[in-house]
Amino acid sequence: EGRDLLDWLADSRTTPEKRRALVVAFGAFARRLHDAGVDQDDFSPNNFLVDPAGNFVLLDFERCRVGSELGNRRWTLLAKLHRHELSVSRTNRLRFLQAYLGEEAHPRARRAAWREIDSAFWRIRKRDARHAARAAFRVGRNLTRCGSIWVVRGREESVVRRLELGASGARRGWVLAHQLERLALPALRPVRLGPDWLELLEPPPAPPDLDATAEIHRAARRLERYGVFVEEPEWRFGPHGALMANPTCFRLRM
Repeated sequence: EGRDLLDWLADSRTTPEKRRALVVAFGAFARRLHDAGVDQDDFSPNNFLVDPAGNFVLLDFERCRVGSELGNRRWTLLAKLHRHELSVSRTNRLRFLQAYLGEEAHPRARRAAWREIDSAFWRIRKRDARHAARAAFRVGRNLTRCGSIWVVRGREESVVRRLELGASGARRGWVLAHQLERLALPALRPVRLGPDWLELLEPPPAPPDLDATAEIHRAARRLERYGVFVEEPEWRFGPHGALMANPTCFRLRM
């Protein structure tokens, strides 16, 4: 019995005190795992169960190795936590790092650790983008091909908007849309790719109280470290914020 850590952190009913306690306890638990040489390649919060007594239980050993020393590999594992929307404030992230470092948690050690984690995070993000680009034209779990048209399964009947981009432009837009979606960045979701056109999922209308200007600025800030706009983007608005209607205007930094 219990709930995974991601579920606890994403739950709006989790009190600030409970959230803080979970983050600190998880930081100490992660350090004990790594000091014991446990290398969990899929190091993500949904692979840690919190039982009714508040103890952590490690799940999913499919890509797990046990050795004597992780070395700098530990920073890569911690960087993988940032791939998820953790609903954790910057202050609580600092508390996690302090709990992980323990007696070494003086300011210089925190800065050095954060530089290592940040560097590993961007390496992982670039690798994710390359994988998404390769997968964009590969028949797999979510993609299928019908004649000359690629289709994302489960979205065929969605309300879409079609962009007439030409052969090369449509293919580039398809790859980029998949990359942005894989990186959890604001973009319309790709639905179908034809010989010279691209169809993207049309988001629902914005809530009436949405501050469009603030949402655009927030989305643009999220994109800053990933790449640059080569033309002025068009924005659509969904329940989760601003979405780019023309993802081909954005160029990833690779």
